[in-house]
Amino acid sequence: MRKFKFTTQITILYFTLLCITTILFSLITLDRSKSVSNAQTFDRLESFITITDDVWQNGVKLDSSENINITTFQGVAIYQNGRVVSSSIIYMSEKLNAYVSQEQIDMITRSISPYLIPGASNNGTIENANKDRIYYTYCVENLNPNIDSDSFDFVVAITNSRIADTLKSEMAYQLIGIFGIVLTFAFLILGLWGGGYVSRINRLKLHIANLPKTNYKEEYIDQGSDELSELSVSIEKMREELLDNEGTKQEMLQNISHDFKTPIAVIKSYAEAIQDGMADKEDAKIIIKQANTLQHKVVRLLQYNRLEYLEKTEEFMEIPMKEIINDVVNTYRYQTKNIEFILELDDTKFKGYQENFYTIVDNLVDNAKRYAKTKIVITLNNGVLMVYNDGKPISDQFLNALFKPYEKGADGQFGLGMSIVKKTLDFFEYDLMVKNEEQGGVSFTIKKKDSKPIYTQ
Repeated sequence: MRKFKFTTQITILYFTLLCITTILFSLITLDRSKSVSNAQTFDRLESFITITDDVWQNGVKLDSSENINITTFQGVAIYQNGRVVSSSIIYMSEKLNAYVSQEQIDMITRSISPYLIPGASNNGTIENANKDRIYYTYCVENLNPNIDSDSFDFVVAITNSRIADTLKSEMAYQLIGIFGIVLTFAFLILGLWGGGYVSRINRLKLHIANLPKTNYKEEYIDQGSDELSELSVSIEKMREELLDNEGTKQEMLQNISHDFKTPIAVIKSYAEAIQDGMADKEDAKIIIKQANTLQHKVVRLLQYNRLEYLEKTEEFMEIPMKEIINDVVNTYRYQTKNIEFILELDDTKFKGYQENFYTIVDNLVDNAKRYAKTKIVITLNNGVLMVYNDGKPISDQFLNALFKPYEKGADGQFGLGMSIVKKTLDFFEYDLMVKNEEQGGVSFTIKKKDSKPIYTQ
């Protein structure tokens, strides 16, 4: 079904249900109409006997009814000592032989004889020579009672299947007509509903197709409370995220361009000065310093880009954080002679990949080195890693945007380091919290994810 369009699926489903419903309805209608038509045929026979009750009880011969296709025969039954001893036919309608043979009349008489008692009535069916069904109803009345015997008059009303067939056809036509009307309205309702639903889907489809053309600025929410409306709300949230990401991307590209432009310009100007003989070879140290700065920025950019492809290719390992911290600190210890490193480390292990946790610690220490005044304190205790520097606190304006890539800080510095840390820790399901300490300075804390907020004051 998924290979077809939604309208085609609805049409196939509708006609499949229509066929199944029609077959079931036809079977049920034929069965019910047959039962009802039989019952109504007997009712007509009984009604005919009831209507003509005065005639046949007074001994007047009861003729056939031309209008309703009913014929009769009348008889007398003798009842003695609690049972019927004999029964005989005293009058037969002229048209009786057109319905039944004499043999069938005798069959009917024999079948009803045991039940010919005053007030008795019943009905039954037989088949004639043409396999046509014959319906009969009889009724008994005591007309001429005497001392030695009881004489009972009875009348038998007979008709063929024409009445039953007519009733059955009329009922079937009526039911089929009603069924057809219901199906027509159902089809119209389904068509209107399906058309409206498809129109909503097409509008949503067109909106999605136009999103890139409008730079994700066109809003659209399908009004309602069904699943399609919920889908449009989800798409709208996605559009807002894409729009935000697009803005972040543009801002990031501008900041990267600005960030790379300075060291490149310095390198180029000093290289040209050396080439023209206007600078000493000692100035090459400036080129080397700027090249190292540029290399550092490129490494951070590559690290951030690699996070886009970070996936769980193997089970997370137990990473000895103490070893990683010592390795990172040893690379910075002699670069920062005015800053003291204070380490308080236990044997806590984090789950993840060693290369990524090295990058995390390296970025945290690099960030702390950038802002620290006199010391950096790193503690690792009972599953919690904290990196503290005694620099000035982070203002509320920049606190919540700290992990946004290339977000410029209060002092005008920006980069990717903290964004790399946050994104990597999210992958390994760890929280990163930043806090301005009361005694001064800023701490970054890493621990396994829980329900606590990421940012605290």
